[in-house]
Amino acid sequence: MGSGLKSLILQAQQANPDQPITIATLAKLFRDRNGISANQALKANASKQTFKQFLAAHATFELSSLPDGQQIQVTLAKAATGQANGTKTAAATVSGQQAASVQPIQTAQALEQALIKLLWHLSSHQAGGQVSLSLLGTHFAQVHKEPMGKVLTRMGEPKSLPKFLAKCRSLRLQKRGKEWRVALACVS
Repeated sequence: MGSGLKSLILQAQQANPDQPITIATLAKLFRDRNGISANQALKANASKQTFKQFLAAHATFELSSLPDGQQIQVTLAKAATGQANGTKTAAATVSGQQAASVQPIQTAQALEQALIKLLWHLSSHQAGGQVSLSLLGTHFAQVHKEPMGKVLTRMGEPKSLPKFLAKCRSLRLQKRGKEWRVALACVS
């Protein structure tokens, strides 16, 4: 539960860098993503702690009162962030799950499968299961040690990643404003 909360905090910080993340905000994000309240999740794991107690007991999180005196802000402890923006955490987890030597991707099907694996992990940390294309590209390059554009060129595909993703039946591509978002297509 701790690593999931950490990713929720990182996402909220990236989405609204000037907005403090309160316990209530974090609890809402947790409920939206998991369909269960944080307190219910703790009870399901036989914990007698409240959400606030859980956060206070973990060195990963730091709690501090906001100036209004009524709300408590949740931040990541400096040692827990590892880096300021936290972008490598998901890629490090994914690359840790894969073999030490990643084989170069040679086919469109292999690229789609690699993206599915990466999206499966990344979308579990995103509200709505959608991941920005730039975040997906960053993590892909960290895991596979080369950018997706280079893989597409090697395969003879157009270098335009949105065009390639639109052809993938297992992926769903959506444009929000200027940003492309990718999600796993629902298989029924």
